[in-house]
Parts: sequence; structure tokens; C-alpha cells
Amino acid sequence: LRPAAAAGDGVAADEEEEGEDPFFTSIENNTSYDNDKEEATTGGGKSSSSSKAVRSPVDLLIDQELRKRMQIFEERFEATFHLRDKGYNNDHVRFAQAAMSNLLGGISYF
Repeated sequence: LRPAAAAGDGVAADEEEEGEDPFFTSIENNTSYDNDKEEATTGGGKSSSSSKAVRSPVDLLIDQELRKRMQIFEERFEATFHLRDKGYNNDHVRFAQAAMSNLLGGISYF
């Protein structure tokens, strides 16, 4: 395992070097939030806000990369454990993925 980029970089993900097949990716979010904006809940459980969130191109790139990494993790997890082939439903598979992620994250913390 390689350490993630230094704190304060916004979002840090381990870089892939040529020829590597990394199994672990760490993501760190050091975003400060503006607590002055409050959301009001309206009928039907929908929330509304007085101002729309503005998304920068960097936000879109981060979202795109996260979706790509999540898809890779899901494909590799299924190829490794074959839970759907064994008859487990989506809820069971998502639980197993979360358990694996938390286990590996906890181990790498120390």
C-alpha cells in the first residue's frame, strides 16, 4: 500500500503507475462547508434550498472518477467472490462490499 496524497489536497486518490493493478484506492475529502445555508423540507420528503449548488468542472471530474472506481470495485468484487452466482441478492452483495471496504479501510488505518 502506498500512502494517499498529503492532507489539504482536496480529494486524494492513489495514482496508478504504468503496469500496476491497484486494488486499494483512498479518497480524502477536506472540503469546508458553509453552514449558513439551510435546507427546508417540504411535503413528500423532498428538500428545497434557497440557492442551487454550483458545480465546478473539478467536481464533475471527481464524480466521474469516483463512479469509474466504484464500477471497477464492484466488477472485481464479483469476479473474486461470485456472490450473485451463489444466489445472494443485491442487498446482501452491497452489505458484503461495505463490510470488505470497512475491513480494509480499518486495517490500512493502522
